[in-house]
Amino acid sequence: MESNPSGGSSTLGDVFLTLAHQMQEQFSETLRLVSHPGELGVARENLLVEYLRRFLPERYGIDTGFVVDSKGHTSRQIDIIIYDKIVSPVFELPGKLKYFPCECIVAVGEVKTTITGRKALTDALSTLESVQKLDRFSGMTNLEVAVHGAHGYIELEVSPTGLVPYNCRIFSFIFTSQAMKKDTMIEELRYFCRSHSKDYWPNIVVDFENYLISYAKEKDGKPLLDPNPDNAVKFYATRPKERKNLVLLFATLLANFLTIAGVVRPLLPVYFDVSRSSVDLYEL
Repeated sequence: MESNPSGGSSTLGDVFLTLAHQMQEQFSETLRLVSHPGELGVARENLLVEYLRRFLPERYGIDTGFVVDSKGHTSRQIDIIIYDKIVSPVFELPGKLKYFPCECIVAVGEVKTTITGRKALTDALSTLESVQKLDRFSGMTNLEVAVHGAHGYIELEVSPTGLVPYNCRIFSFIFTSQAMKKDTMIEELRYFCRSHSKDYWPNIVVDFENYLISYAKEKDGKPLLDPNPDNAVKFYATRPKERKNLVLLFATLLANFLTIAGVVRPLLPVYFDVSRSSVDLYEL
């Protein structure tokens, strides 16, 4: 990746590259200074959220909490939830516990200090999967997808494989500061991907000091980075010389997905169990 990742204005590329380098330095400094695991986790997530906010359109919020569906299922607690603030309310309970309807979620992420073994990786993947397993389409009866927020609706078409379009699925990522060696991580991800449907595959895995792993598709006989699992023909992993650009590459790939992300209109009467009521009918 060149120093001008945007491929456009060198000034804009330089600005965001500088911000990315600052964030990587702050992450490294935080890891060095903070020894308490709980405090380190909070600091780590706050730094990433602060950086991502620079890339996100105003309509998106970033928070932490639980994701729910209209059938009463709840995900594990999620470190980073990116959601469309226009489409659905957020339910906050006493104690500042927040619950997000899965229809309004566009991306989720697990942020870990270390993922140096299979158990930690499996746990992170399972946490992301707990969101992706939620019924976002109410048993395929709610197939209206908001186009860029509240600007109208289109009917969703499901592919012959049973998967909904990539832009209407929830993007997922793992972000860590110390992970297993690249070859080992790819081996573990290969095992996961071969045993799971593509709608459960993580889109990006980042060890922000060493590598970024995603997928590559082929176009005109050449490999191209594409986080969409549906187009994947190989894994993509950055080389050591790209270390200084990993945070910027990660944020750019995520932000690029958000430009096409579709969200579903939540069936709030079903959530609140008021879709059927005892009523009297009168002639018009």
